[in-house]
Amino acid sequence: MTTIDIGPACPPDHKHAAAGTCYNQHGCRCRDCTTTRATTQRARRREKAYGRYQPLHLPARGAQRRLQALIRQGWSQKKLARELGIPASRVYQLLVEERITRAWHDRIDQLFGRLWDKVPAHTEHRDLIAYNRTIRYAASRGWARPLEWDDIDNDDAPVRRDRTRSGIDETAVELAVAGTRVHLTISERREAVRILHGYGLTDPDMAKRLELSDRTILRIRLHELHLPANDSPHNSQPAAPAAA
Repeated sequence: MTTIDIGPACPPDHKHAAAGTCYNQHGCRCRDCTTTRATTQRARRREKAYGRYQPLHLPARGAQRRLQALIRQGWSQKKLARELGIPASRVYQLLVEERITRAWHDRIDQLFGRLWDKVPAHTEHRDLIAYNRTIRYAASRGWARPLEWDDIDNDDAPVRRDRTRSGIDETAVELAVAGTRVHLTISERREAVRILHGYGLTDPDMAKRLELSDRTILRIRLHELHLPANDSPHNSQPAAPAAA
C-alpha cells in the first residue's frame, strides 16, 4: 500500500500531536497531528450540538475583576501569588491578558471564593504598610471591592456602595488611612482616627498621616471616641507611595 506524505513531521520538542500547538502554530500536517485535529473538531461540534461546549480560552475580564477585588481588600500581588503558588510576575500577566485558559479562570475563581470576605493580617508594621499601599493602589485605579459586584463576570460596572448609612465614604477613609491627601467629612475623620488608633499610632503620627493638628486628633480621640493614648509608636511610619 502506498503511503502519502501530507506534511512535515513535528520536531521532538513540539509535543507531537499532544495538543493543537503543532497543527495551529507550527503548521505541522503529519498524520498524527491531522488526526488529532480532526478528532478534536468532531468532539467540539458534538459538544456544541448538545449545549455542553466550554471553550478552552475565555475572556479574562471575570478573572481580572476577581483579582482586582482581592487587591482592593488589601491582598497585594505578592500575597496573591503566594496563595496561588506562582511568581508575582504571573499575577501581573493575568491582570493584563485579554484571554486566559478555563483552568486559570477556575483557579482564580476558587481563590476568590476563599478570600473574598477576608483581609490579610496587617497588625505588624511591615504588613500594615503593604496593606495600606495595596488598598491605595487599587482604589486609585477604581477597582471595586468584592461586595460591589452583583455578577462579577457579566455586569457592565460594579454597584458602588461607598457611602454607608452613616454617610461615611469608605474609600475616602481608606485612602486617608493609607496616607493619601483626600477631603474627609467630620464623620470620616473620626473613622480614620479610630482605625489608625487601632493600628497603634500615636497622636502626632495620626496628625501627620491625616494632615491635621495634634489638638484636633486629641479632641477626636479623647473627647469624641473616648480612646486612650497609644504610647508605643510601633506602627507609626506612614505608608510609602508605591505600586503593589
